[in-house]
Amino acid sequence: MRRNQAWFDILSPKNQDIRLSEAWDALIDEEYVLLGQAKFEALMDTKQHQSFELRLKRTFDVSKPNSNDPSSLQEPMWVLLSIFPEVTEEGEVMEIIGCFTDIRYVLHMNLHQPLHLTEMRYQGNIEP
Repeated sequence: MRRNQAWFDILSPKNQDIRLSEAWDALIDEEYVLLGQAKFEALMDTKQHQSFELRLKRTFDVSKPNSNDPSSLQEPMWVLLSIFPEVTEEGEVMEIIGCFTDIRYVLHMNLHQPLHLTEMRYQGNIEP
């Protein structure tokens, strides 16, 4: 399997030579492993692209996005994964092309924005 630098930067595997079968348990939150595997199976069955969100085991510091300090407020990282089949003339999947997009900040803002707005209303900074 070929991977580019973005794959390593986003997923941060400890083993740079990790196989896909091992990557599921090593990198993906256990609640999302079956979903991800099902999407890959659907791609193989339908020969159609699949897009889905995955929560990673990797976390990030909410207050310092590029920090890896484990004592800080940690939130799980999320990615949007789109996978596309490269199909032979016979209709067999020859290769899967994947695209990861880091969506941790989008999800973090969506999850915490209502709370932030409520706090601002409570403090009298905005009208209800």
